Amino acid sequence: MTPVLVLVSLLAPTTDELGLLPLASVHRPVPVELDGDERAPALRGCPGPLLSPLRERLPFGPGEQIAYDITYLGVRTGRAHLKVGERAVMDGVATYPVQGQLKTDGFLSVLGDVDARMVSFFDPRTLTPVRMVNRVEVREAFSSAPTISREDGAFAAALRTPEGPKGGEVNTRLRRSGPKGDYDRSGRFSTASEVVDLVSVIYYLRAHELPADAPFCFELYHRRRLWRVSGVVRGVEVVTAPAGSRRARRLDATLARAGKDAPAPRPVIAWISLDDERVPWLVRTPEGFGQIEARLRSLTHGRRLVER
Repeated sequence: MTPVLVLVSLLAPTTDELGLLPLASVHRPVPVELDGDERAPALRGCPGPLLSPLRERLPFGPGEQIAYDITYLGVRTGRAHLKVGERAVMDGVATYPVQGQLKTDGFLSVLGDVDARMVSFFDPRTLTPVRMVNRVEVREAFSSAPTISREDGAFAAALRTPEGPKGGEVNTRLRRSGPKGDYDRSGRFSTASEVVDLVSVIYYLRAHELPADAPFCFELYHRRRLWRVSGVVRGVEVVTAPAGSRRARRLDATLARAGKDAPAPRPVIAWISLDDERVPWLVRTPEGFGQIEARLRSLTHGRRLVER
């Protein structure tokens, strides 16, 4: 799944309609407690300071809906929607579920159909997810049966120190069934960085200050892997999408996975509007990487969150 699927085709029913309630068997990690005399263990993480969170209320809230057109090499292949749901308590934490669905509906559907649904339970205090659930159904052309997978993730701080929580950790389970066999694996991943998922990354970025020339770095969990997202906040440019033109802050980023067999880092460029909503107006993989774009089609305002 490409990085741009962070934004792809997220219809906006309720959590129950999606059928994506978290599994009780996947528990949130328990942070390691350190006192003032203990040295934190070495964890994989990002160098340098993190982005500063917004000091005022968040630019999104319940009822907000965002729609995108998804294109591949300039041809529309699908449509995307994001919606912030009403307040829900998850694992004892007050969260706001961000819900979604990916469905191909363009020319690529002749090669097969994809229906990917996801819910991320976003904590407005930490600006990171508490839980994540996704379900992906892929039906290849001429295939007798689809491949269906379900992934659960439970997120928490990796360490709790006298200075506050440090890093992130995620307990996961991924199950898959289909013509190529069954798969069922659980895992636990730790990092010294903040950790987000494919949906909450959008709200994580919108909820932080993005000053020009500032570096940024965090980890993104997906499919039993942690990807390091690092880059630099650039200047202001005017970008155009079906929703119109906006002045937007440009972010140049790369997604890199650790390990000797890891693929080459993947570049991604995003433009986040300078207005009060701070919406990703356009997201693009550069030419030479099979250019994929998510172009903003519409925005429905919600009730901006004041909980922090």
